[in-house]
Parts: sequence; structure tokens; C-alpha cells
Amino acid sequence: LEADLMHANPRKMPKHSKSLISLLASSDVRHVCEVGTYEAENAFWLAKEFPQARFVLVDPYVAVGQAHKHGPIGSLGHQEMAGILLKAVGAMQPFRERVEWRFAQDFQVANQYQDNTFDLVFLDSLHTRGSMDVSLPLWWPKVRPGGFYAGHDYASQMELVGKWGVKAAVEAFASGSNLPVQVLDGKVWAIKKE
Repeated sequence: LEADLMHANPRKMPKHSKSLISLLASSDVRHVCEVGTYEAENAFWLAKEFPQARFVLVDPYVAVGQAHKHGPIGSLGHQEMAGILLKAVGAMQPFRERVEWRFAQDFQVANQYQDNTFDLVFLDSLHTRGSMDVSLPLWWPKVRPGGFYAGHDYASQMELVGKWGVKAAVEAFASGSNLPVQVLDGKVWAIKKE
């Protein structure tokens, strides 16, 4: 197990992590929540860049019978999901004292956090329109004023062929509250909470 954890760290920073780091560069980042951690690639780079920050990582790591961002998660067996979880835990091992793992669906844990808690809430879980319509209003109150609400896979190819609903859900949520949406490199959307 220890050998597996030693080799689980991501090697190359993805574009969406670079965009988030740039977005947060002038912020005093203390508390981050990532909803949909998967292999913890993004969380790893954020934890490395913001050593003072604490992280809440939310992902059930079980088959939920819905379309996952990387394909139908229901088709992944227990062994595959265990491997993904092992990779995530391995990636976050250097930061373990600053990480709170929440092995649950986001709607099961959102209300366990006080409003105005997080400097960043990053949504990268189920990308269906229905799932996003549930998650967006749940986590918005958890972002502190001056903080950012962001997510991944905005206007991706899967969106264009009708399999995902990230862009449509974000635009509906933002327009309903008259919130400007920034679109960043790496298919990241972001809203600053005033």
C-alpha cells in the first residue's frame, strides 16, 4: 500500500488547475471545497500552491448509476472505484493533515457546512443538467464574500453533443441571480461572490 501511495502523485498540472491558481493568486486562500474529487489531481495542485489552506474533498467513490464526467460511472466496478480512491488518497498524502474527506454525494453534506465558509467551492462532480441544477444552489451560500464559486468542463465537447448540462445549468443559475460568469482556460467557469 505504501508503495502505491508513493507513486500516486500527479506529474503535470492540468490547465484547469492553472486557471484556478491564477484566479486565486491575490486571495488569502484558507478553506477550499472540491465537489467531485475523483483522482484528486486538481486538489493536489491547489494544496501544493496554497500551503495554508484546508481542504474538504467530497466524492462518494461508489457507482451511483448516473453518467460520470469520465463516462458511465455505473459501469465501473468496485475494484476500479477502489483504485481511483487509492490514487486520490495517495495524491493527497503529503497534505493529509489539511484534508477532510467526505465520502458522500454533495447534497448529503452541503448543509453540514456553515454559509460563508469557503474561499473556493469547485464543482467537478456529475455533469448532468439535473445534477448541476441541484448542486449549484446548494453550495453557493457556502462561498464567503470575496470568494469564488467555480467548476470544470464548461462548454466541453460532451456538452455540445447533449450528454452534459454544465454550461446550461451555470448560465441559468447565474442569470437568475444576475451574476457574471467568467470563463477561463481549461474549461473553467467562475463566479466571484461580492
